[in-house]
Amino acid sequence: MRPRQFWIYTSIYLAVLLMIFLINYSGYKNEVMYKTLTGLHKSLFFQFLVLQILVMWVWASFNSSSAVREEVTDKTYDFFRMLPIPARSKMVGILVGKNLVALLLAALNFILLIGFGLAGKLSANLLAQVVLLLISVALLANSVALLSSVNPKGKKSKSGIVGFILLAFFLGPAIINGVIEFAEAKDIELVKAKFFTLELPVLILISLVVLYFWCWSIKGILRKFTREDEPMFTRTGAYLFMLGYQFVLFGLFYYYLLHPKSGAFTINLAFWLTSLYAIVSIPLGSKRSFNRYLEFSGLYLSSSGSKLRLPRLFLYSNLSLGLGLFAIWAIVAMTTTSLAGLDFVEHLDVIAVFLSFYLFLLLLLEVHVVASPYASKLGVLLIFIVGVYAVFPLIVAGIFDIDEVAWHSPFGYVFYLFDQSQRQLQTTVRIAVVNLLLSAVPAAIILRRYVDVIKARRKM
Repeated sequence: MRPRQFWIYTSIYLAVLLMIFLINYSGYKNEVMYKTLTGLHKSLFFQFLVLQILVMWVWASFNSSSAVREEVTDKTYDFFRMLPIPARSKMVGILVGKNLVALLLAALNFILLIGFGLAGKLSANLLAQVVLLLISVALLANSVALLSSVNPKGKKSKSGIVGFILLAFFLGPAIINGVIEFAEAKDIELVKAKFFTLELPVLILISLVVLYFWCWSIKGILRKFTREDEPMFTRTGAYLFMLGYQFVLFGLFYYYLLHPKSGAFTINLAFWLTSLYAIVSIPLGSKRSFNRYLEFSGLYLSSSGSKLRLPRLFLYSNLSLGLGLFAIWAIVAMTTTSLAGLDFVEHLDVIAVFLSFYLFLLLLLEVHVVASPYASKLGVLLIFIVGVYAVFPLIVAGIFDIDEVAWHSPFGYVFYLFDQSQRQLQTTVRIAVVNLLLSAVPAAIILRRYVDVIKARRKM
């Protein structure tokens, strides 16, 4: 709200408004773009809808993501952390204060948006649903942007504004195309979507799902503001998020699993692949560091008085959490398989192969945790290994025209699953065995490091 910046942004916004009005009025006056005044107002509604998306979803999110980074650059972040105010006040202060100009312009834009919508004879029901969707997505986008910037590492990039312009440049056409498709849809406010046995307007259902994940992002921000050195998820929080994610996704797929129109196998596999995102991403947000292993070992020995053994350390480790998340996924996956009327036993081999892929990636993550104190650039090597693991079989298969090699890539295996005519038990066994052999090396490294932790604590 500094006067100089406020008037710069206001001037740009007014210039955009003037340009929109002049172009549309000229098209209406010459009857080139519009034949009726109602058509003009309806078109202006969708144009201001695009502008509102850019303001609330793109510009505001950029502001939220840069707030903490700017505090670090200006060397005021330590003062910010020591302010005697609750974490929720800090969060609201950033999200509102950093976006005060954007919020004022968005409020003005809402007035124009609703006014042109009513003048364009759009239903009040549609306008209410659009406003709810705009606000809910804006809340999630801004909170996730702030969460990603809390406790940042590295220096501020000088190309932030350039990145924002490039982001708007590339997202602009996609947003405009989406709004055009939305404009051409008839009575979209009346289109119903299924959530289990409930029927809700599709825009309202999307908004409710977005608001659910917004609540989780708020929880993450509050945790990072109070416990910066801790992972974003606690062990309990990780399981609860996984269960909530599976519940929401299961509710969205429930009707289509019971009444498949494009094939029960395809619908079920689509659910499986979508739900896999959670078990891949949650371990990254709940990763315990090697120092936490040392602290746990010391606390366990001092409190229990008994010897610390490998099984106890394993239960505390990131590996046990990852395997627990996979167990939840597997139970839900088999539930959807039975619900879709598919062969229960036939899909067990697919879960086994997914487990072999997941185990290798999980072991690499744990190698980074236990071995990175001794090799600062280990993360770069592990990312390279993951890239080779995912892409190299596809390249080899393309060069030598051997499809079987491509199936050893996680991406290649997904394509293999969709072609049911090629599925064979021996192929499944071969892929799982290769993944287990690859997992032997990182497992040996992790085991050795666990033993070192136990020995080090026993000597203290």
